[in-house]
Amino acid sequence: MSQTQRGQQAEQNDPLQLPAKASATFSINLPESFDFSKPQDWEKWIRRFERFRVASDLDKSSNANQNGETDGDGLMEETNIYVNSVIANLPASETYLSELRAQLSADSVCAEVMKYCIEGWPDRSRLDALHKEREKKWMDSSNYDRRHRVRNLSDLSPGDQVWITDTRSTGTVTSAHETPRS
Repeated sequence: MSQTQRGQQAEQNDPLQLPAKASATFSINLPESFDFSKPQDWEKWIRRFERFRVASDLDKSSNANQNGETDGDGLMEETNIYVNSVIANLPASETYLSELRAQLSADSVCAEVMKYCIEGWPDRSRLDALHKEREKKWMDSSNYDRRHRVRNLSDLSPGDQVWITDTRSTGTVTSAHETPRS
């Protein structure tokens, strides 16, 4: 007697009983009168097909994931709990974090990223306009620099020897100036 025949024989004896060993193939006799509008009939239907759930290692929690249903509030809550635990266990003091926040705010790129994180990222159409505007500014400045032979100069520190073109002599830097070299 094959496994399929044994499964059919067990099903004929008691259709609600689960077989001891689930086989790879199943024969299903559909109920003659099943009405999905009657919740009392659902339990029989669930018990009847319980063996298929067991055979395929499915459970009720993965069923929601298979149907594409996700609990957005639960995910957000889990994320908030994780972020709060990371912040609570940071090895940095509050003064260091406030100093770091001030330094990041001083940097234009970091300040913009922080603003976008708080307020939300702009639409893609707005990003294209910002990109075009920045590209135009960059092209204008590069054209100006090329025409006027502008080049980046290295920073000077006290004690450095420099050439003074007006007097055609060398000099020593005494202190740093607050404005950058141009």
